[in-house]
Amino acid sequence: MTGINLDSANLTGTNISGAVIPHAQFRDARLAKANLRRASLFASDLSRVILTGADLREAGLNRTNLTDAWFCGGDRPSHHYPGPCPDMTNASLRDAILTRAVLVGANLDGVDLRNADLTDADLSKANFSKTDLSGAILTGAKLDGATLNGARGLPPSLLRERDRQEASSSG
Repeated sequence: MTGINLDSANLTGTNISGAVIPHAQFRDARLAKANLRRASLFASDLSRVILTGADLREAGLNRTNLTDAWFCGGDRPSHHYPGPCPDMTNASLRDAILTRAVLVGANLDGVDLRNADLTDADLSKANFSKTDLSGAILTGAKLDGATLNGARGLPPSLLRERDRQEASSSG
């Protein structure tokens, strides 16, 4: 499948694990509690998608547009999508666009965010353990309470915060 259009579809709880669906359109779709484990959505448009409680383990979302995507937590005045954070262990979001994405409290353990655009994303209380942020754009990103221990490729300003966190956890 390629170029499929699922804009505004309610795909809550859908199982598309292992599917290869490049260049797809999922704008404004609901993928809450969906199983996308090991799915490849290369260069797809998932802008404004809802992903609360989804299984994104080992998913391939390289070059995917996730602008304004709702993963978990946070609050937007006209929208509230409660639910647990998706499991994103070892997902690949290399070169992905996550501008204004909401990932409050997300576990990004082992996630590949190299060259991802996280401009104005809400990453408060997120866990970046073993996350690769090499070349990532973090301009305006909210990182209040984020855990940076073990993160790689951090810009100098965040390196200082990671070093402070690691020193306080070992001492």
